[in-house]
Amino acid sequence: MSTPTDPRAVALAQHHHNLARHNGADVPAWELLPELDREKAVREAAAWLRAAVDAGIAPAADRPTRDHSAILLDDDDQPWAEYPAADSIDDAIVPLIWAGEIASSRSVLEAEGRRFRLIGWSD
Repeated sequence: MSTPTDPRAVALAQHHHNLARHNGADVPAWELLPELDREKAVREAAAWLRAAVDAGIAPAADRPTRDHSAILLDDDDQPWAEYPAADSIDDAIVPLIWAGEIASSRSVLEAEGRRFRLIGWSD
């Protein structure tokens, strides 16, 4: 690809293609597609991803400001967050854990004007 692309767009295009193959479409494996077909699929996926970001249902790939910390999921779908550490670790992350003792009522928080977005489901 000639321009840098959000890696999520490439993954989205590949997964969409593989889903079509899984559902019986007579198409070659992603790796065997002509480069122009792969590039077209990635461009389309990037457009859908931009729409999802604009709609607020997917996060932007780039950090909005220096004050924002990334929320990450590991291979087991466990959430982690970047943690600004004062020591020498410049890429510190911490696991996000359930803490019932500090639970709040979602409906009360929403009534106070806080908005929430669904980003996934726990196991």
